[in-house]
Amino acid sequence: MTTLRPRCRSWTGFSLLETLIATLVLSIGIVGLMRFQAVLRSSGDLARQRIQAARLASHELERLRSAWGAALSTNTSATLLQSDTRYESISSLQPWATGTGLSQLIHADIRLTWIPAQAAPQSLTLNTLLNEMPPEVLGAVMLAPDVASWRGPSADRPLKRHPSIPLQAKDLGDGSIAFKPRMDGPVVWLFDARSGLVTSRCNSDPSLNNSQLTRSSLSGCTLISGFLLAGYVRFATNSDNPSAADVANPPSPALDLDMQLSLTSTGHPNPAVECLDDAPAVATPTQIPQTIVSYHCLVQPAGNPARWSGRLDVLARGWSLRVCRYSQDRNGNGRIDNAEHPLSYTDVSGSLADQNFLVVRAATPCPAYNLSPDPSGVLPPLPLVTQPHQP
Repeated sequence: MTTLRPRCRSWTGFSLLETLIATLVLSIGIVGLMRFQAVLRSSGDLARQRIQAARLASHELERLRSAWGAALSTNTSATLLQSDTRYESISSLQPWATGTGLSQLIHADIRLTWIPAQAAPQSLTLNTLLNEMPPEVLGAVMLAPDVASWRGPSADRPLKRHPSIPLQAKDLGDGSIAFKPRMDGPVVWLFDARSGLVTSRCNSDPSLNNSQLTRSSLSGCTLISGFLLAGYVRFATNSDNPSAADVANPPSPALDLDMQLSLTSTGHPNPAVECLDDAPAVATPTQIPQTIVSYHCLVQPAGNPARWSGRLDVLARGWSLRVCRYSQDRNGNGRIDNAEHPLSYTDVSGSLADQNFLVVRAATPCPAYNLSPDPSGVLPPLPLVTQPHQP
């Protein structure tokens, strides 16, 4: 007889302890993922808020730039709401580089603060330099001197006038622009806004500045037809070896001088030349000495087409120094054209501006430098060249 014995079975699986441990590990992982998701969400919100803050600050800076002609408060504050975030904005305006000849520059500082949810208080600051001059004039200085739009309709030009007309000249509203070449003198020149030609020579009250000139304030006007020759005389006489910074922005006090334009062409109407400048007649112990002399020469050309030729010199009054001229072949044609400030002018057929001089010590050679405005070296060096002029 066969006896049946029970067969033993083997059971496999997890014990209760192992299940609890696995559940604990899984729970920790889930909690970590949830916290990581919260951190990602918080970081995303913070990044979004920073982008909003940068946009608001940029908008405020653009508002200040567009308000160049209005009176702006030195310090202002405002509350700005964007989505679910409350921003506190503080604007600060201060003059920049007071006493250096850059008084029209203003340092603008825009600071935004906000408190994100479940995060520390945040802040963002943008700052820039603003100029009190009109934006269209500032943009114009980036254009080449022979830009085609200057030869087109006057409405397409900066301030709706010919670029050779001084910026401080007053538009009389009838197509004429009035300019006093010397602020404490009576002489006023009237320019044609479209061509830039000087069409009249008038007199006015010496106490009036350019912004106060009106048609009724002018008297004794005589009709002429003249070109303008204008520029600046700067001084770098504090050292025998002026640095590149001294040449780019000469710091020395201005000296008394006269400008003399000697014509080699003939047949000019009378008066053929009139040169006026704002050089200080007497050095005064002021806190901020004058460092720039601006000059303007009116030349009545001769012939058909009307032209003039000659040489412009700086006449020293009581000093003996070397006079250099800022001059270089900017258009790369292998010569110094009339607009590039040659030693002598030949057949000038229009107005010329930026005919600038630099006065250095008598033993100092006329300096030349290559400025590097881009520290990374991506942009090429900017040449800053002066040429001997006198003696």
